[in-house]
Amino acid sequence: MKNYLNLSKIVLQVFSILALLLGAVFLFSTTSCNTFTGKDTKMVAHQLNEEKFHELEDKRNAAFLVEASEIHLNEIYLARVVQKEGKQIDVKQLGKLIEKINSSTLNNLTGLANKKSISIPTSTTLKGLEALEFLNKKSGLEFDKEYCDMIVAS
Repeated sequence: MKNYLNLSKIVLQVFSILALLLGAVFLFSTTSCNTFTGKDTKMVAHQLNEEKFHELEDKRNAAFLVEASEIHLNEIYLARVVQKEGKQIDVKQLGKLIEKINSSTLNNLTGLANKKSISIPTSTTLKGLEALEFLNKKSGLEFDKEYCDMIVAS
């Protein structure tokens, strides 16, 4: 049990670093939103922002907030699922902690997006639903392990 708590701390540190790096990548990325196959709230947000903003810096800032919001929405969604479906108490606690941290960050992102009139996703995106579908194919301790692996990988 103590190992899972230590793992939780490490996972959170890794997640924070990866989130910052991923955010920087998206800030300087010039990829188009046309690469998405499904229409979800992320796609809608990208389209709304394309219509609103014409300056490159504004478009990059909007893309960053959309990507960051997607990450946090999906993490919250999966964390809530693992709290209900997880078998080990440590994994459920990890899910609760992940939800708390990501909810706080998402609230901050939402406030910033509102100030800047940037549209962001409002619910779990296709990527989050795909992750849930993958997790739902697992059961018992395998479900817990896959969730932890997903957190470490993200």
